[in-house]
Amino acid sequence: MLLASAAPLVTFFIPLVIGKIFGCDIDEAASHQCIVLGTDISQLLATIALSTILVLPTLVLAPVGLLLVIANAIARLLHRG
Repeated sequence: MLLASAAPLVTFFIPLVIGKIFGCDIDEAASHQCIVLGTDISQLLATIALSTILVLPTLVLAPVGLLLVIANAIARLLHRG
């Protein structure tokens, strides 16, 4: 559950790390040219990084889901006894 909620953060940082490795700038305003093996991957990196914004609610919902899982486990233990 917690790993699933961290996925948006991972998908945000991967393009940033790739950009740093190849010396490319990635920001919200524009995609700057980033040539890797003869191909411009700037738009791809920007799209991956900015699409993370669409899945950020999972960071809020994950603790709620974790609490529900814990409450369910406690209820099952109490009901069993």
